[in-house]
Amino acid sequence: MNAGEQSLQAGLQWLEAAQEDIDVAQLLVKDGVAYRSICYHSQQAAEKALEASGRYPDPNPPPTAEEAMTMLALAQDVVRVVTEQFHL
Repeated sequence: MNAGEQSLQAGLQWLEAAQEDIDVAQLLVKDGVAYRSICYHSQQAAEKALEASGRYPDPNPPPTAEEAMTMLALAQDVVRVVTEQFHL
């Protein structure tokens, strides 16, 4: 794969990630809650679409389902521990 093809592939990966953020934001809109998260995913989508211009040619590979669940569990643990600190 030549440099032009690699750049195109990276751009398409950024756009795929941007669309995923749009999809998540739209799901949250349907629920009618989590407005902060809607704004966050909307901003992330716009940023990722702009990164598809080639400035950041090496996006991270998409996580597996197992990796995503592990990250969610770790985040839940961190939030729990910090929340407990506020209830002293």
